[in-house]
Amino acid sequence: GLRTASESLPLGYLYEDGTLGGLDVDLAAALADELGLKVSYVAVSDAVSAANTSCDIVMGVSSLEQGLTIAGTYAESSVAFFGRGEGIAQVTDLNGKSVGVQDGSASQVALSRTGLMMGQTTYADLNSAFEALASGQVDYVLCDAYAGAYLSLQYRSVSFEGCLDTPIPTGIGVSSDNPELAGQVAQALETLRSDGVLGLVRSPWVGELPTLGAERSEE
Repeated sequence: GLRTASESLPLGYLYEDGTLGGLDVDLAAALADELGLKVSYVAVSDAVSAANTSCDIVMGVSSLEQGLTIAGTYAESSVAFFGRGEGIAQVTDLNGKSVGVQDGSASQVALSRTGLMMGQTTYADLNSAFEALASGQVDYVLCDAYAGAYLSLQYRSVSFEGCLDTPIPTGIGVSSDNPELAGQVAQALETLRSDGVLGLVRSPWVGELPTLGAERSEE
């Protein structure tokens, strides 16, 4: 069994017709295939209790989660800038520029806690913010890195340009009482990574978004 901590694309989403989609879902299927198992999906509310009762692995678990073994990471939680340029944005690129944020979002709060001097425009949803970015109404959009990477796939001119905060790795949670399974899952994930399968699984959902953490836009 599997539980995904995400309830939104690109990680995991339940469509109206009852089907599941997202990076978590596709990666779980690939892991099951590598392990020679059949995957099934269950909905639970608490990662730790679920891993000890109703499912074997939990997708999308923060590395900060207590009570679970993280059998490898495959994504990161971070607030990130998206723009129409190339490379990682520096403070000199950001100060004095305009940025679109979703009104009331964690990204808007994160921006308010920095010393960046940017003109802020708020939008009711991220789709509207990315439309504004693509049409040149704002210089950047600040949002969840993976949500932004997913939306940016719709615009050839828009790309990831750096993180505002320190990315927190997320991965596959396994009960701490089952080290054998944790080892098997970790090995399977590493095989998918080295064989290029992980990149193929990620591509439809986040394009060429790199592993986050090597660069920061504030530095």
